[in-house]
Amino acid sequence: GAVTHGDLHARFAALGGRATILVGADASGWTVRDSGLDEDLQAVAILPDSKDRRVVAVGANGTALLSEDLGETWVSKDTGVLTDLHAVLFVGSTELVAV
Repeated sequence: GAVTHGDLHARFAALGGRATILVGADASGWTVRDSGLDEDLQAVAILPDSKDRRVVAVGANGTALLSEDLGETWVSKDTGVLTDLHAVLFVGSTELVAV
């Protein structure tokens, strides 16, 4: 699993096995969000831009999920790879790197 915090959005996101996603405004109050998938998630990143609300999660078998509302809803994105992804980082406001 993984945890990240978006400073400008005052938002936390945490991941776990079987595509578990938790979001919250602080580290003590978490809400479970449905990812619609069953793959383990390994890494999460919140875009550090005050105007944008994007969050990306990656994991097993090339799984990638995108949220454009700070983790409230998620959609699956095709990465074109089937290998596990263990880390993700935003590079600017429209691109990211996942390995």
